[in-house]
Amino acid sequence: MCIQILSIGCLSLLLNSQTVIKMVKEDQRVRLEGTVEEIIQVDERNHPFVTEFFDEFGWPKDAEEQEAFWILVQHFPPEDLPFMKSCLETAKEEGVTKRHIAYLEDRILMYQGEEQLYGTQFTIEGNQLKLWPVVDFDNLEARRSEMGLVTMDEYMKIVEDSSGTYQTI
Repeated sequence: MCIQILSIGCLSLLLNSQTVIKMVKEDQRVRLEGTVEEIIQVDERNHPFVTEFFDEFGWPKDAEEQEAFWILVQHFPPEDLPFMKSCLETAKEEGVTKRHIAYLEDRILMYQGEEQLYGTQFTIEGNQLKLWPVVDFDNLEARRSEMGLVTMDEYMKIVEDSSGTYQTI
């Protein structure tokens, strides 16, 4: 953040960063407690702010803001693939956490109908989560480790605990 007396631009960044954090708290609350309709409403409400924030400030620099921003971008629909690709490029250039890059890269690959690299993405079929196909499954653990992700067994347990069930496809 800015060290000097806050300029208009720094104040704007500070206020917008606080907004990103508030937005992700609501995003997560509605995903745990809300209906599908509420989730869609929150995603649609967040969308314009997130794109404007990125256009004006780029990827956030603060760790808490990065985490919040990454979660919001993850919830963009497939129609926003160009924006998500731009976010991914910027994240790589700016040295954003490898974990964020892995999830975003897998989400983009899934939206493009391609196999994912890190095994982070699932689809919902009926009321079951299914792991989106993974390229070169035999080397998945090495790729996950390189990106700072937990093992696939640990991740599947986390997913199972949060959703009740999963299947690989």
